[in-house]
Amino acid sequence: MVLNIGGLNIVSTTKKSYWRLGVYPEISLADAREKRREARKMIDGGIDPSQDRKKKKALSLENAENTFEAIAREWHETNKSKWSGRYAEGIMTRLSNLYVDDVHEF
Repeated sequence: MVLNIGGLNIVSTTKKSYWRLGVYPEISLADAREKRREARKMIDGGIDPSQDRKKKKALSLENAENTFEAIAREWHETNKSKWSGRYAEGIMTRLSNLYVDDVHEF
């Protein structure tokens, strides 16, 4: 099956695929054309643009969930039932002081 969406042909053997480039006027015509060119290159390379976008979004979400702050909060939540209220509060205060925007992965 060949699907033509605004000049973007998507070939699929299993199901219909739609790839939204954006909403006018939030995206200019020139930007939409550039995204279409990029999508065509991906398709020519055997990559489904919508699946690629989903993978990147999932990876971004996973990376956001693996920040120091998220892991520290999860650890604190898991262990605070073992601690006194005052100790748990002190741990969270000390952890909060460590949340730094410029901490990078090694």
